[in-house]
Amino acid sequence: MNGPSDVSLEWSFGGQDCQLARVSTIDVLLDGADLGAFPCLDSRGLAQSLDLGLLRGGPHDVVLTGLDAASSIIYQSEATLPVANDRAAQDFTVDADPQFGHVAFSWDFGLSAANPQASCAEAGISSVQLAIDGVLASSGGSVDLPCSTAAGTDGITLDVAPGTHNVTFTARDASGALYTGANPVTVFARQDTVDADDLGAVFPVAFLGATFRFENAAFDCEQAGIETLAVVLDADQGSSLQVPGQVSCELGGGAIANSLVVPVFTPGFHTVELLGYRNGVVAWQSPALVSATLTPGTETDLVLDAEPVP
Repeated sequence: MNGPSDVSLEWSFGGQDCQLARVSTIDVLLDGADLGAFPCLDSRGLAQSLDLGLLRGGPHDVVLTGLDAASSIIYQSEATLPVANDRAAQDFTVDADPQFGHVAFSWDFGLSAANPQASCAEAGISSVQLAIDGVLASSGGSVDLPCSTAAGTDGITLDVAPGTHNVTFTARDASGALYTGANPVTVFARQDTVDADDLGAVFPVAFLGATFRFENAAFDCEQAGIETLAVVLDADQGSSLQVPGQVSCELGGGAIANSLVVPVFTPGFHTVELLGYRNGVVAWQSPALVSATLTPGTETDLVLDAEPVP
C-alpha cells in the first residue's frame, strides 16, 4: 500500500558510538529544517534514535552534526535518505565524519635565565599534561604525554575540535619543580595548526594521587556511563576549583580512567570530592568529602568514591 512511511534515524561517528567518539549532543537538519539538538545518549547512558515521523516517499536530505561537551562541532555528515512510499517503518543510520583539525603542539622550558628555552632532555622532563578547555588530552591510553617523540621532537600532534580553545600545559621534573604555560589556540576543521609554548618553572607544588571508585568499585567510569570526571577541592568552603579540570573517562587505546595524579598549587589542608559528568551534567558524586593535608614536593594518594546523583 502506498503512502508516507514512519522513519527513524540512528547515528554513529567514524564507526564509533557516542561515548568513544566523545559526542554529547547531536543536531539534525531534515530537508533544510532544523529539528533541534538532542542528547547523544539517553538518560540511562544508552544509544538512542530519533523519530522523524511520517515522511513521504522519495529522497530526503539530512545533515547530522555531533557536538562535544563544550558544544564544539567534532563530527558532521550530509546524507540522503531514500524513503520508500510503502507505509512501512524504516530505520536509517548516518555515520558522521570527523571534523577535527590537526594541532602540532611544541614546548620548551625556562630552566634558567641563561637557558630560557631548554629542551625536554635539558630540563629533565619526561612527560607533559595538556588540558584543552579544562579537559586533559590523552595519547596511547595516558594523560601523561611523552615530552619528546621517538624522532626527538619536543611536542605532540593531536586532533582538536574546531574553534578557539584555552590550552594549559603542566610538567614536572624529578625534583618536583613544576613548569606551566597557557595560551589560546584557534583550530579550523581539517586544517593543520602549529602551536608553540614556553613553560616557566613554579615552586612549590603538591601532588594529589586520586583513585576513582563507583558504587564501591562495582563499576568503572565507562560502565557507569560517565563521559568526564573532575576532582574538586574545598567544596565545603564554596569552592568549585577542579584540578586540573574535567578528564575524559575514555583515554584512548581502550584505556579507561581509574586514577590520576594532579598538581595542587596551594599545599596544605584540603577537602576533596569526585564528580562524574554525563551530557555535561553531574550524574555521580562523592557521598562524603575526603580530607587530606598536601605537602609540597610529595604525592598524597586518596581513594575517591562516587554514587549516582538522585
